[in-house]
Amino acid sequence: MSVAGEADLPLRLAEPRLGPRHLYWLESSAADDGRWGLCRERAGFCERLTPPGWGIRSRVYEYGGGAYLPTARGVFFVDERSGALHRLGPDRRPTRIGGRPTDRYGDLSGHPDPDLLFCVVERAQNGREPEHAIGCWHVGRRQLALLCRGADFYLAPRADRGGCRLAWIEWDHPDLPWQGTRLRIGRFDGSGHLVETGLVAGGATEMVTEPLWGSGGWLYFISDRTGFSNLYRWHPRQGTQCLTRKRADLGRLPWNLGLASYGFRGDRSLWAAFVHAASSELWQIGEPGHGSPTRLPLPRGDLNPLVVRGPRAAALLCRPDRAPAIVSWTGGGGMRIVRGGQGEDAPGRGVTSLRFQGSDGRPVQGFFHRPRGSGPYPCVIRCHGGPTAMATPAHDFRIARWRALGLAVFDINYRGSSGFGRAYRAALAGRWGILDAEDVEHGTRFLIERGLADPARLHLAGSSAGGFTALRTLLRYPHFRAVSLLYPVTDLLQLERSSPKFESHYGRFLVGLPDGGRANYRDRSPSHHVEELPRISYLIFQGKADPVVPARDTRRFASRLNRDGARVRYIEFDGEGHGFGRPDSLKRILAEESRLFAPGSAPTRSDD
Repeated sequence: MSVAGEADLPLRLAEPRLGPRHLYWLESSAADDGRWGLCRERAGFCERLTPPGWGIRSRVYEYGGGAYLPTARGVFFVDERSGALHRLGPDRRPTRIGGRPTDRYGDLSGHPDPDLLFCVVERAQNGREPEHAIGCWHVGRRQLALLCRGADFYLAPRADRGGCRLAWIEWDHPDLPWQGTRLRIGRFDGSGHLVETGLVAGGATEMVTEPLWGSGGWLYFISDRTGFSNLYRWHPRQGTQCLTRKRADLGRLPWNLGLASYGFRGDRSLWAAFVHAASSELWQIGEPGHGSPTRLPLPRGDLNPLVVRGPRAAALLCRPDRAPAIVSWTGGGGMRIVRGGQGEDAPGRGVTSLRFQGSDGRPVQGFFHRPRGSGPYPCVIRCHGGPTAMATPAHDFRIARWRALGLAVFDINYRGSSGFGRAYRAALAGRWGILDAEDVEHGTRFLIERGLADPARLHLAGSSAGGFTALRTLLRYPHFRAVSLLYPVTDLLQLERSSPKFESHYGRFLVGLPDGGRANYRDRSPSHHVEELPRISYLIFQGKADPVVPARDTRRFASRLNRDGARVRYIEFDGEGHGFGRPDSLKRILAEESRLFAPGSAPTRSDD
């Protein structure tokens, strides 16, 4: 079997942004060695702006986001190597603005004064948890001032149109931002300090995200106070108004900074990207008294993020049958592909949303990717990560390779997944490793009963938290031939100890309090049930620089599986963290999985 070539790896695209004149985005090709370069569209052509060897990346909260900002004075960005703030001017030579070696920066946003920009700051604290704050850069002076401190976490600093007020999101341990956040505002005094701060929305049981100032002093935001994330606006004299009442979710969970899912098309309307049953919908929302919401044409797939600036809009669109694309809308024109979006020969339109009953009789959803031919098919059951992430019908290069091998793929949105409202996500509370594994088992049985999956040719795949779910599924339903795991969570107590500050208390929600329930953490951990796992073929990939799942733990787990008689192939990648981006790593994964999932194959034991 041939090794996967570069053609199997689509151009990676991310973070479209609209500047004063041009559309910008980040992209990474096979020649970039995992680095993200800055590009823009100019006069209908795509230009690469960052010099060779430069990369743009934020590492705030480990997952980053909002790493660059186009302005009238150039593009400000966070350099991947040094972590410092730089400016890219017309000469395309990066100029260092500043940055401390102990700092990380992300979620860059602007101010009417082009000499000022805001960011989230992460500052190391000599072995203790890092401090997080809202910072303001004075570009001309090359100075950083910390404006907001005291909360455990911050995101989305946004100045109003007059530059007099600032809105931001904050929250504290032990919550993650989709459990409870607060939207606060403050006014700048004559010396640039924030004064008269106040709470606008949010609390312990409400997720508030994406503040955005509109005209007339209105502050817009997203809240899930009704059980689904909808759009609201607030005014100091007129209070809070609800603009949408959909049983769908506007926006995404803030795993990353710099989120964008709505924006103003004018003073009286907005465009907004909702998620309904894990698929994207594009809506035009009028101000109160100015028309009902209107659904706009959009190809089936995943639209995230969406940025809007007056008559212009742009987004990253991932369709089932095409590689990811940067798309744009101008004025009253239709959608136009700017970059990417090439079609593929594989039958990408064979993606079906299926619902089945979970163990408690409640509906669970997944996307079934059908290969050519007729069933029952050999099948890969895939468990997404997070566990609050979401399977979508979007193109995925690994799924495309599996289908090219003749395999069907069932990408399951087990309970805990986002895109189905707060209750669906919260159903996993205290039951991680139980309810999700039950949902995966029931989804597998559902495919077999429907004649879509061959029970003798089942495979399993999962990454990070999805790897944990996959292993817990094997303990319940061992009837798989092989499993592919990317940086899997195997030890929950170790995960509590090694997780960065952002996720350091996540186990309280997913499993329970670790101090009083250590036995519960141990009992749920696959590393303490190695002897009960089926003796099938295991393919395990791990990054040596992973800050979330340490390589030593995954290596130890693989070694124990190997000693106990399982067929294990364990592969570590230098320089990779929690998530792989280097082309050589991705091609190796494709090649190894192609061998693993091909009919009649099994990996040899290995400790490389």
